[in-house]
Amino acid sequence: MKIKSIRNIFALALILFTVYSCTGFEDGPKISFRSTGKKLCSTKWKIETATKNNTDITADVLSHFNFRLFFGGAKDTYGGTIITELIIYNTDDNGGAGFGDWNFATNDVYSSNYDDSKIDVQLLSFSGDTNTYYPFVKTQFIRYSIQRLTMKELWLQHTDSIGTEFFIKFKNS
Repeated sequence: MKIKSIRNIFALALILFTVYSCTGFEDGPKISFRSTGKKLCSTKWKIETATKNNTDITADVLSHFNFRLFFGGAKDTYGGTIITELIIYNTDDNGGAGFGDWNFATNDVYSSNYDDSKIDVQLLSFSGDTNTYYPFVKTQFIRYSIQRLTMKELWLQHTDSIGTEFFIKFKNS
């Protein structure tokens, strides 16, 4: 009887440890059976809300950037490296708004240890003026921390060099 209760307590502790240690992102989800890459690359993401230092700037952002992002990803058949692309769709869904590049963050250029809680995004071509609206700028990699990623939600956070915090919520579109 005593061994059975010790075994049950151990099993319960193991389950609780597993559930609470599976949190990949600050705001969840707690458990996911899909990889970060599969969730990120499986849909087009539309900006739902945006804040700058906790001030709502959604209307201003959408006046400049009313588009959807598609994170593409595939493995190179020769080297096994991940080939990534960022396609920017306009509201008519015809992909003509622009393109860019993205990758999971690494600590240095030559590292193959990816941190899938952070992504580096670079807009290479965009029909709008991105120079006036940080953190959406052309030809510069911007690092975002993924705060939440589900099949329906993507929350990104970025803090610039002077401490301004941007928080952008995307939804599956």
